[in-house]
Amino acid sequence: MSDLEESFERTIRLQMIFQATHVWNLSEKRIASQIERLVENLQEAKAKTHLQESHRVLKKVVEALAYGEPYLKEEDPITFKDLMEGLVEVFKCVFESFMKEEHAFTPGDHKIDDLNRQFYTSLKRKRRLPHCEFVSQAYPPITVLVRMVRNCQVHQRDKPIDHITRKRSFGNVYTLSSVIILSIYAYSEILQAWLDTIEI
Repeated sequence: MSDLEESFERTIRLQMIFQATHVWNLSEKRIASQIERLVENLQEAKAKTHLQESHRVLKKVVEALAYGEPYLKEEDPITFKDLMEGLVEVFKCVFESFMKEEHAFTPGDHKIDDLNRQFYTSLKRKRRLPHCEFVSQAYPPITVLVRMVRNCQVHQRDKPIDHITRKRSFGNVYTLSSVIILSIYAYSEILQAWLDTIEI
């Protein structure tokens, strides 16, 4: 990469990080309100704790992206891996919170996309929807994407060379910022679906 390309890439990095943090800033008040309303309705202390933890971890992931000084300047596969693992934890905690509240939680290492499926199946059952109807979900693939990218980054030794950053990784600040934006939308959608089910 030439000096000019490197300088341009650094500028675009900052813009991508800004986009992700801006989406969080525009969503944080709504998400905090959703969490507060859910906590008021939950009976199980562990469910409340898990729900609040999911929110805390999501905020921590966004802040780590926004204020991680070295990552602002250049790509770091370890930071990428850590933040992807944080997103896995966000979804795991929110779904496990629901399962604990419903007394449907079974110990073990659950895949977040399996938990996602269980969550929406449970909501459908609680709403008594007919067999052919489903609870609306615009972002179901996000949990699969988060899990798969995280797993590839953690477990696969022969990582491809990223064509933009020239680092060996399954992603970069551009894919990470995009995944974080989609995760924020999906997280709020999950909370709202849960609230709507409680309030029916």
